Amino acid sequence: MKAFIGIYQETDQADRYLDSIGMEPETVVEVGPFLSKFQAMEWMEFMEKKMSNCEAARWVAQNTSKYPWYGFTAAG
Repeated sequence: MKAFIGIYQETDQADRYLDSIGMEPETVVEVGPFLSKFQAMEWMEFMEKKMSNCEAARWVAQNTSKYPWYGFTAAG
């Protein structure tokens, strides 16, 4: 199974990313908010270790606005 894990700040960023790679996930789980990008990155690293039995692709939104960070996992 292939899984995707990422962090973002604006709610539609994860949807746009998944659409851009042609992914129609069976399951999407969103978490947060995280107060900083650093906290969100720590969560992503933690999840990657937990998902060691499947192929995981990372994605990080490239903006740094005043909004809090969120994370998502998606599998399909």
